[in-house]
Amino acid sequence: MLAILLGLSFAPLLAAGSTASQSISDREQAKAEQPERPGAIGGRVKDAGTGTPLPGSVVVLVMPAMSSESRRVRRQAETDEEGHYRFEDLRPGRYWVNVQSADRLGPKGSRLVTLRPGQQLDAIDFALVAYGVMSGKVLDVNKEPVPRAMVQAIAREYFFGVLEYIVKEGGATDDRGEYVLPLLEPGRAYVVRAEKREPRLVSGARPDPTKRKETFAPTFYPNSDAIELAVPLVLRTGERREGIDIEMMRSRSYCIEGIVEADGLPAVMDVSVVEQALAASTFHKPGAKSGPDGRFRVCDLQPGEYRITAYETLPGPNGEPPRFGCTTVTIVDEDVGDVRVAAQRGLPLSGQVVWDGSPPVEPVESKVGISLQPATRYSFLNEQLDVQSSVPGEFTFAKLLMDDYSVWAGAGSASGIYVKDVLYGGRSIKNKLLRLAGVTSAPGELSIILGGDGGTVSAKAVDRDGNPIADSYVLILPAEVRAEADLASALISGQTDQNGVYSSRPLATGKYYLLASNTPSDATPETIRTLWNLRPNAKEVEIGAAGTAQATLELTNIR
Repeated sequence: MLAILLGLSFAPLLAAGSTASQSISDREQAKAEQPERPGAIGGRVKDAGTGTPLPGSVVVLVMPAMSSESRRVRRQAETDEEGHYRFEDLRPGRYWVNVQSADRLGPKGSRLVTLRPGQQLDAIDFALVAYGVMSGKVLDVNKEPVPRAMVQAIAREYFFGVLEYIVKEGGATDDRGEYVLPLLEPGRAYVVRAEKREPRLVSGARPDPTKRKETFAPTFYPNSDAIELAVPLVLRTGERREGIDIEMMRSRSYCIEGIVEADGLPAVMDVSVVEQALAASTFHKPGAKSGPDGRFRVCDLQPGEYRITAYETLPGPNGEPPRFGCTTVTIVDEDVGDVRVAAQRGLPLSGQVVWDGSPPVEPVESKVGISLQPATRYSFLNEQLDVQSSVPGEFTFAKLLMDDYSVWAGAGSASGIYVKDVLYGGRSIKNKLLRLAGVTSAPGELSIILGGDGGTVSAKAVDRDGNPIADSYVLILPAEVRAEADLASALISGQTDQNGVYSSRPLATGKYYLLASNTPSDATPETIRTLWNLRPNAKEVEIGAAGTAQATLELTNIR
């Protein structure tokens, strides 16, 4: 999964003319009075390895800079037999062109394109890099196949300032114990794990742990019971790595037993159990359903820390979000009983949008949008996660479930405005998670602190001869960051257009380091450490109030 940055997306500030000349020249005025001449964007989609065209690829064109909803542009097309696509009758502006393989499961890519009036861009081509694929068998100690085992490809990366293990891809074995893991990004290190657990519905008395048969234990390739001892695997572009066979171990297992309560009474709800170390993957293990008395039991668990979640799958009778609750449990060397999971419908979370210091001279007419995203699960039906506020102003999430969320805020087309801080209960959570899990009473207040004196970065990526490099990546590293983990959350990145130019959103004033790369950054510890060490060699710029820091950058290898 994906790491989520707090930020604002605003239109660039237009430079004012000098007092020695007209604010808008006669030439510019005449151009502004003319109707916008439409242009076109087209190109070809090919395989990066073979160069063959990719017919049927899905191409989506989006105009990111829009003054209002009525001017939003979003079009979709498919490539023909020769891999060609084309969009016509487009107004001038900046567009994202996104491409996905025909089956929507293969390689994908995106390009930022700047279209001038009447311009015909017919060479916005894509060379899609194929994903890697792993396959193998899951066997028991007798070399017999293990059907219906879950196999996962796990990567290690930063998640809101914390280094976590993230499940990137998963699949089940067939009747012959064979599995396939597609869609693996080349150049990334993965560990592969197999596990086999079945849901256990509550019934009868708790079994005697000393009389239980040993069960399959989660096993990492090549046959280890600890993720630290697993062998990382790195695939080349388009590589199909076969023979990643895992022989599953057996060990004593344990049970977690408890009760689900809602409104102080036992409740029938779904119960999921996930290892806390993998909770950031939004990946829930099979669990159980609590009985009429609210009781549940989940077995075949090994020692470790687990997150237990009780939830309803349907909204309440009046359309309110489903009831939800979670807690954590640690298994050491015995069963864990008397676990209580208190589920509730949701509580209001109030908040405010305020200025840091004096507000801008010109009042801000646009609204600020505030969005929350659950950190360890998908959103539920009728769960309110988006609100709007005036600047300054107040807002309320009416029925927010007591869980952990990432926070995003944006102010439309307002110029020079950026998020300076985000406070919860008076403490900064910028680039961190809003942690409400376990809260049983009304939570504290959420504050979005805005700055109105932001500046921007305008960077151009070039080769050694000064020629522009399209589709490269500009990385902006705030100099105030003091640790690698914080850099992973605070890092700002963007893609250059076909002219090699990238323009940032409004940023806080201060010092930044700039780098350009031909590959995007990621949240792996290896990449973040490389960026951290490259700061002395990066381009240093100072962003002033309402100013634009300009830089020309040559490419740096970050992987």
